[in-house]
Amino acid sequence: MRKLIKENKKVLLSIVGLIILLFYLFPAIWMVSSSFKSLSETLSFPPTIIPNNIQVDSFIRVLNSGVLRFMFNSLVIATATTILTVTFGALAGYSLSRVKSKWVNWILLIFLIAQMLPEVLMVTPLFIIFSDMGIMNTTLAVILGKTAVSLPLAVIMLRTTFLAMPRSLEEAAWIDGCTRIGAVFKILFPMAKTGILVIAAMTFMFSYGDFIFSLSFLNDLSRQTVTVGLYTFIGADVTRWNNVMAFATIISLPLIAMFIALQSKIIQGMTDGAFK
Repeated sequence: MRKLIKENKKVLLSIVGLIILLFYLFPAIWMVSSSFKSLSETLSFPPTIIPNNIQVDSFIRVLNSGVLRFMFNSLVIATATTILTVTFGALAGYSLSRVKSKWVNWILLIFLIAQMLPEVLMVTPLFIIFSDMGIMNTTLAVILGKTAVSLPLAVIMLRTTFLAMPRSLEEAAWIDGCTRIGAVFKILFPMAKTGILVIAAMTFMFSYGDFIFSLSFLNDLSRQTVTVGLYTFIGADVTRWNNVMAFATIISLPLIAMFIALQSKIIQGMTDGAFK
């Protein structure tokens, strides 16, 4: 009887999990499905999940609209932001994990406050700073802005990762003739690779989909990111939703490929105590 109840419980939990999964995946399923529909079918009622007549004209129109240029811009911004965030976040996180001072808590409090601020509040001061620096309408302005937003979270999370590592590892490396910097790069950073990878994946994802900073700091449409490109792709009078969905499907491919390739590492970093 207990075995039957246990099996039924597993089946029930599996069904609930499947329903939740479908709930979260439905927007993506609808996006891909609509991208293969004609305009009339996307507006038809009742709506269809599976296209009646599969067509790829939407993808051809999107590819001819310059979506690859937007994707290249986003990949450059996301890659550069990720490198800067991981580098400075790891170094600052390690430093704060080893320094014993009452000021550390105040520094972390400042990082927490900065991490909670919405990007829209940071646009104006960053706009003034970048204008004085003379880097407006450049990709560098967006990269620095996104790094400023993502760095506080990286420092807080990676500090926790380094706190979990015993000092004896560094001391053993020092005894073997390794410098502090050498011990950090040769011993600690490789051990913290899972936590670093999770931070890198999160930073890349949010930087790739940037909208506010790109729209505010860049005037040239050819330098804009995929989200701004998608925004400008939507017509003012008539919105061809099949084309919009095809655009969204194409620009989502890099993120999907990244998470498929790194899913095991990301899940491990989320569950093995990297952020505890």
